[in-house]
Amino acid sequence: MLLRHLPKAAPSFIYKMLRKKNITLNGKKATGNELLKAGDYIEIYFSDETYDKFRGASDGAYDVSSYVNAYKQIEGIKVIYEDDDIVICNKPVGVLSQKAKESDISLNEWLIGYLLDSKAKTAESLKDFKPSVCNRLDRNTAGIVLCSKSLKGSRAMSGLIKDRKLDKYYLALVKGIGIKETTLTGSLLKDNSANKVKVSLGEDEEIRTDIKPISDNGEITLVEAKLYTGKTHQIRASLAANGHPLIGDYKYGNKALNDAFKEKYGLESQFLVCYKVSFREDTNGLDALKNREIKADLPVIFDELLKKEKL
Repeated sequence: MLLRHLPKAAPSFIYKMLRKKNITLNGKKATGNELLKAGDYIEIYFSDETYDKFRGASDGAYDVSSYVNAYKQIEGIKVIYEDDDIVICNKPVGVLSQKAKESDISLNEWLIGYLLDSKAKTAESLKDFKPSVCNRLDRNTAGIVLCSKSLKGSRAMSGLIKDRKLDKYYLALVKGIGIKETTLTGSLLKDNSANKVKVSLGEDEEIRTDIKPISDNGEITLVEAKLYTGKTHQIRASLAANGHPLIGDYKYGNKALNDAFKEKYGLESQFLVCYKVSFREDTNGLDALKNREIKADLPVIFDELLKKEKL
């Protein structure tokens, strides 16, 4: 919350101010890891100049140029649901959900630019709350990204995701046939230097993914994957470990097969899309989403490929 309130401040600066009691919670020293509850109050002991600097103020105005530019530059993002608290977007392949480095532009910046353009938010309102994405998809994974539009929406959606009170479904096109409806469980080891993970399938439930075949053409299979855990590259690595890597996935897949689909269809990424999110009765106060199912259109190239491959 402090980072949202002071968007120009580095996390290290925030923690330093907490240690020095320049930021306190209920009049006492805080660590920054506390969960706020009704009635809590935060006090910030900065000079006006320092406070304005880290709020992003300049001559009394909040700089929104990065958001405006992101909204203009990023193409292909579609809003498929919006209310007073939540925005649900359909992210295309090639767009970051959030910045990986300062020079990046991402869906996160596009979202704020979109809300400014639609007049749902003002530059002034961003000083108190900054909308943001609530879940991430890999750059080259398409589909549904859940975003907050208000503080209520941020708290509610983050809670639903953390407590696994909503279901996310993906479509994946994979090598091979004969896939049975099953649950893939196991453990995952991350190699940060290679930005890759190794999955060992087994009884360990560090990761868990339900797999259901939808159709095949004798060579490849379209499957639906339902996530219970959301680890890095979980679906891609789990299916590869099961002997059915994703079409178009050069990190975990079959290069010869990927090259063939790239040449035939111009497929530049793995065929993986978060196409559906299902909400339950308990939506943490987001009543408009109770028992609702939100679906996203597939990328055009995916849709055309399925038709031509008779899937």
